[in-house]
Amino acid sequence: MKKRVFGILIIMSVSFLITGCGNSNNNEKKEETVNCEEGYYLKDGKCTKVEDSKDAIISYNCEDGYTLDETNKNCTKIETKDAKIDNPCPTDYTFSNNKCTKSTTVDPTVTPSCLDGGTLSGSVCKYKDTKAAKATYTCPDGYYIVDSSNICYRGSHSSNCDPTNPFKIDGAQKINGVCVQTKATASPTTSYSCTTGFTLQGSTCVREYELNALMKKSCPSGYKASGDNCVKTETKDITGNYYCESGYDISDTICTKTTVKEALKSYSCEASYELLNNKCFKFESENSN
Repeated sequence: MKKRVFGILIIMSVSFLITGCGNSNNNEKKEETVNCEEGYYLKDGKCTKVEDSKDAIISYNCEDGYTLDETNKNCTKIETKDAKIDNPCPTDYTFSNNKCTKSTTVDPTVTPSCLDGGTLSGSVCKYKDTKAAKATYTCPDGYYIVDSSNICYRGSHSSNCDPTNPFKIDGAQKINGVCVQTKATASPTTSYSCTTGFTLQGSTCVREYELNALMKKSCPSGYKASGDNCVKTETKDITGNYYCESGYDISDTICTKTTVKEALKSYSCEASYELLNNKCFKFESENSN
């Protein structure tokens, strides 16, 4: 049996009728079926010899945003977004970073205090500095203090301290260059004095003064200092339910939407072949005869 390829050839015929009343044009379309012999294919309105034919090369591709599944010849797009949540937290709590948080702020407790040695009196610290007063010793007329013992010795003529003097007074002795009678003593009169700013109390110098107390701030248990305030932060797990918009599937807190569509198909041929009706043809060159 011979294989034939059919095509449709449109032939236009125009008739002109001339009458005494004028001219009229009648256009007629006639459809004529063209049958090509085996080995020929209707191309550009005429049967052209085919040297070779083969199936076209099929390629698949997807729109932007889609991924091609080579096996199933499908295009897939996966979209994700965070799930929404209804009434996630109890009253007074704020939803943030998938947690329910409540912050409570109170004023710190202020306690006055003093440095070491100070005595608190209201909001004032009282301090007292003490030191030994400077002692001054005074002897009766004719008596002298000649050493650190602070004893008053009666003075004597220097000849009494001459070891060659056979008439020297018994007990006369030169101490630190002064000739005194060591057996004639008297108690000195003692007086005390203080430097400026101190007050003499007995043999002690005292200075009293006041300074504002140090104000120590402290926070209740469970609170932390934050600037001038105390803040306690409490967290709780989410109590609401996660949900997704229509068309999305939920997994934990993520909504996923998968769209699958058929891949776009395109046809192509090797060099020297022409694509006709999704098939590749190689035609005989017109110059080959």
